[in-house]
Amino acid sequence: MIRRENLVPGGELKGHELESQFSEQIEENRDEQVKTIIRAIGQAGSRETLNLIWQNNLEFTELPEVNEAFRKAAAKYPKQLKK
Repeated sequence: MIRRENLVPGGELKGHELESQFSEQIEENRDEQVKTIIRAIGQAGSRETLNLIWQNNLEFTELPEVNEAFRKAAAKYPKQLKK
């Protein structure tokens, strides 16, 4: 949503303030996505589920908090040896 304070008289947008507003919204959205991913990791009931979460969220897997959540969750489900 464009805030009224980002408009100048005549209805023009203040570019730098608008850019700042959108970058804040993107950052807030990203933070929420990270929290949701970590919550899903904690609720995963199998290694297969963890793998699916990992594969569907590759852009977040390099974040330390996400990587740590995966590491801890994976420890609960050791890899099975192939026979």
